[in-house]
Amino acid sequence: MGIHINMKRPTSSVMKLAHGTKLARVEREWNARDRVYIVHDRSTEGCMLVSQRLPKIAEYINAHLSTHACERVSAAGMYEAVNRTDGANCGWHKLRWRVVSVPLKDAAAEIESRRQACRAHALLPSVTVLGQSDCWAVCA
Repeated sequence: MGIHINMKRPTSSVMKLAHGTKLARVEREWNARDRVYIVHDRSTEGCMLVSQRLPKIAEYINAHLSTHACERVSAAGMYEAVNRTDGANCGWHKLRWRVVSVPLKDAAAEIESRRQACRAHALLPSVTVLGQSDCWAVCA
């Protein structure tokens, strides 16, 4: 079985999962690691950013979600916050972003389980997927 690697090199895209859709499976993007990064936004109710490349998430945050210069994030800072729950901020980068890394083979199930866990506190969270759209399979 193994991991399927998509050797195509199309441009990255932004895909938002609607409330009636689920992430079915994830294929490895060209030149990416076997990890998927899930970033939770603490300030907005139910916002998750997902990508196989953490610098893409940092770039998206800086372009679309940060309103002041002090809210900008760096890829290096996001990498330091991966899977952390300790420290003065309990693992929240800039007191706003929680970064989790999961194996590629478990990514779809992990994203959906985190999405359902957030549902208990609020509405089903919106999920923004950054990367090659043909590597992310969505079902209704």
